[in-house]
Amino acid sequence: MYTITDLLSVMEGNLTAWMDQLTTEYEDLETSRSTTLEIIGRSSSERDWQAMLAYFLDPSESHDMGTTFLEAFVEVIADHPETTATGLTDHLDTVIVETEVSTPPSGYADLLIWAQEEWFICIEMKVEAEETGNQTERYATTPSLGPLVKASHEARGGESQYVYLAPHYASPPKQDDEFAKVSWGEIISALEGQISTNDENSQSQAQLSGFLQTIKKYLTMDEYNKISEEAQLYAKNKSTVESIQSAYDEEIVLLKNTMEEALQADFNSGEWKIEQSSGNSRWVKLYKSQWSDFSVDIEYEPQFKLDANPPQISLGIDIQRGQESQREVIKESLINRLEESVLEEMGWAITEKDMAFLLKVIPLDVTSPQASIDETVQAIQSFDTTLGHHIDAVVEEHSTD
Repeated sequence: MYTITDLLSVMEGNLTAWMDQLTTEYEDLETSRSTTLEIIGRSSSERDWQAMLAYFLDPSESHDMGTTFLEAFVEVIADHPETTATGLTDHLDTVIVETEVSTPPSGYADLLIWAQEEWFICIEMKVEAEETGNQTERYATTPSLGPLVKASHEARGGESQYVYLAPHYASPPKQDDEFAKVSWGEIISALEGQISTNDENSQSQAQLSGFLQTIKKYLTMDEYNKISEEAQLYAKNKSTVESIQSAYDEEIVLLKNTMEEALQADFNSGEWKIEQSSGNSRWVKLYKSQWSDFSVDIEYEPQFKLDANPPQISLGIDIQRGQESQREVIKESLINRLEESVLEEMGWAITEKDMAFLLKVIPLDVTSPQASIDETVQAIQSFDTTLGHHIDAVVEEHSTD
């Protein structure tokens, strides 16, 4: 079992010393067997790519990987510089994935990923052809995407993101003010990171690997003309990296459990709610029931950041969900009530972030994480005692609007 100190030591080490098998692995890649889609002559079929991608993204499908592939895919979208929606990695276990979704008054959208009442991602896929007609404009202006009625979705505070998934060399979408252009290369890199030969779901992993290999071969992307040093390093040390990743994930879960227990001990009245993030995300959230019973969610959110230098607990006060305009109004109401000098004295800073508008950074002592967790809980207690009534006041004010 790795300790936090062990993990940090490996992460900070000189990994390039592990590289020495480039030639062999490159030849293996060049001479790999034909993929299933190649065998049946469907390697360039956009409809088949669409069906394969939807299968792996849908948590309810028989690949038995849950939200693993979906989370990797959505994180690419969420982190993309052209993305405007903010809550895309939330509620992944509720997601519905649909293909060929009707876009009244005519036509169909390639792919819809929908976390009901929270957000949706509408995707136009391209394998080789440029956009035809007014596809992206139609998607952006249609009143509904299959069963999803946009006006109702927006009225509930749901977010939307449109994506143009195409080769990196393809022309931008015609509706480029609404659509984020994401390359197949970005998606391949994210999904490949979820493939492990040691996984019990090896058949699903092999199927995904074959699909990604089809994309690489067919598009002959420039980035695949040679194997990057990072990919060579990963191939050489895959089992070690996976072991470290597994230990890292376990450590994050342990830290989250310890934080939850500490919060439960100090915020144990009926008005407080405590939740953990799903999957391998790094946060725990604490909030009062009434803070999530109106147009937005307000919450204390401590996040563990082992990969920061030095490691830290990032303690934010977030405004989540709802429309951006609503969040902005409530954020301004809160900031106007808080004295910046008092915040500074308590170690809090006002940020420019859309959601985590207040932040306090607490060093994470890797040799004694419990002490850092206790300090975080004390920071929340101190804020709640001194300034927490302002949050209650703003919630009450906007709940009656």
